[in-house]
Amino acid sequence: MEIQFAKWGNSVALRVPSKVAEALGIVPGSMASLDLKRDKLIITPQRHRYQLDQLLSEITSKNLHQETGTGSAVGAEACD
Repeated sequence: MEIQFAKWGNSVALRVPSKVAEALGIVPGSMASLDLKRDKLIITPQRHRYQLDQLLSEITSKNLHQETGTGSAVGAEACD
């Protein structure tokens, strides 16, 4: 697959085709590491260790902790 470098401000940019981004699980805002090895540009997406949706889906009534009291409000805390 060939792609073209473009100008982005004072930098040079590469666009990642949507099929490649989808296959790698990257979205706008994703982070990657950039390395140069023997005249080759190596871009490695950083994998998030945790995804909020995944973590929330694992909450059950058996592993849900009760609230912990921290005492009376001492400042401008919201109290319901």
